Amino acid sequence: MKRILFVAVFLLLLAAMYWLWTGNTVSSGDGTAPIANVTYQCQEKKSIKAVFYKGKSETQVTAGSPPKPGGHVDLTLSDGRTMSLQQTISADGARYSDGDPSIQGDEKFVFWSKGEEALVLENNTDQTYVGCVEITTGF
Repeated sequence: MKRILFVAVFLLLLAAMYWLWTGNTVSSGDGTAPIANVTYQCQEKKSIKAVFYKGKSETQVTAGSPPKPGGHVDLTLSDGRTMSLQQTISADGARYSDGDPSIQGDEKFVFWSKGEEALVLENNTDQTYVGCVEITTGF
């Protein structure tokens, strides 16, 4: 009986070591692993925690239109809100939104990041998190 227990524990440890060695991490609901975990410090003592995920780009049906990015970001704001936003097309930096940018008024929340900086735009006009600078990063 002791031998069977020893073998079972050994196999569990071996499986855990393999899982860690292959770089597995906690994944989002769609099965993708995070590629970066960043905390931003903003003006007015606000902060943003962002977990970035890479996704497969989708080609557009319309000829000549750019591919649609497939990534997303999970945000935790210092005011207690949490949300997951899809990556959208951006001329510069990374842009994530809760709506379709091609439909006027569809976006209520947009998160932009470029380099070590970020900002939040709500209702297409209100910059509610500004002057955000990366203070920690992981992965």
